Formats: sequence, structure tokens, C-alpha cells
Amino acid sequence: MLNRIEGLAGKLTISRRSDDRIYIQIRDEASRNKFVEVEVTPELFGLAVTGLAEVGCRFGVSGLEVVGMQKQTERRKAVCPLKSYDRDKLRAWLQENCAEDGWYIDGYLGSQGSVVSTDEGSILNYNVFRYMPKAGDP
Repeated sequence: MLNRIEGLAGKLTISRRSDDRIYIQIRDEASRNKFVEVEVTPELFGLAVTGLAEVGCRFGVSGLEVVGMQKQTERRKAVCPLKSYDRDKLRAWLQENCAEDGWYIDGYLGSQGSVVSTDEGSILNYNVFRYMPKAGDP
């Protein structure tokens, strides 16, 4: 028997991209994870929204294990010995030296203030996140 989770809240996005296809994304509100993306031609999308059932599409799913869980994000700061503005090198150093059990590192270092140069190297301001059961869930 298939597991069914009910009562989840999410966001639906329907867009048309430059490849002239329609993309439908579903994002779980608690985890903020986009876990379904559907790709369909404009013609088939038109038929679907006007009542034709089971039109063909391509789709992908990801991150199903965190759907319905609460995403917890915290800010971190690390002193890095590298004197560099090469984001890829700094990101690699961060992944190698700042990993914490149970947390994922958000390696985005492109915002203002995320890399501060010092005489000793760099200060990296970054986020970590993890997924926790929502309050009241078993």
C-alpha cells in the first residue's frame, strides 16, 4: 500500500520558459523544498486545463524525504586561512572544514558581506540548515 500524507501546505508555480514549454512546480511550505516539477507542451497544458484527463508530460521529483518537515536555518561564521575571492575555492574549504553532523552547508557566498577579507585570510558568513519534524508530529 502506498503512503499518503494529507494536510500539507504548499505553493504552486506555473511558468512558460524560453524553450516554449510549460513548467509546473510544487513547493512544500514547511521544508521550502521544490519536490515536483512537471514539463508539458503548451498544447497539452491547454487541453489539461480545459478538462482533458491524463495528458502526457515529463516530470521529476526530489527531496521527498523532507516533505512536511520544518526547515531550520542558522547563520554561521568561519575564519578561513585562504586570502581569495574565488568563491569555488572558498566553498570547497567551507565544505571540508565546517561540516557539522546533522546540518547541511548552504555554500552560497555571493551576497554582500558573505566574504570579508582580513590580514589572516577571509571571514566567511554562511548558512547551515536541517530538516526537523514539525511540532506535534510523532
